[in-house]
Amino acid sequence: MKNIVVFKVHNSILAVETEKIHQIVSGTTITPIAGIKDCISGVFAFDGKAITAVNLKKMFFDNSEESQKMIILKTEKNNREILFAVSADRIVSTCDVDKSNLAKKALINKHIPDSVIEEIYSVNTYTAVQINTDKLYSYMQSLLADNTDLTLAGNNF
Repeated sequence: MKNIVVFKVHNSILAVETEKIHQIVSGTTITPIAGIKDCISGVFAFDGKAITAVNLKKMFFDNSEESQKMIILKTEKNNREILFAVSADRIVSTCDVDKSNLAKKALINKHIPDSVIEEIYSVNTYTAVQINTDKLYSYMQSLLADNTDLTLAGNNF
């Protein structure tokens, strides 16, 4: 059994494991980074760190709208914790899931690359795609053609 936070981005329901969430914030002022891929909105200040902000609408759905909520996620690189944030239109719920909630991959929107999908769950009246935060971070890194390291573009200077 694991606990997930379910959130909406564009017309899709996504989820991340609660243990991978550092904090959820809203109303942040994001400073753009010149010359970086447009799905990286920029950075914002949080607890004395600059957090890289990722617009999931631009990354997965080619939609330029900005979301007001940011979910600050944790991953690890070279034995260091890295924080980065993803956009969310709204938080739907938190819930416990297990193998009995698993759904078929055919039920999801094809915009989200399989490489970042951890699991797909049927929860209440919706299907939620659980994102693997480590793989999402690697996927974001792969989108940067100039090999810019997000740890340099964002927090952990």
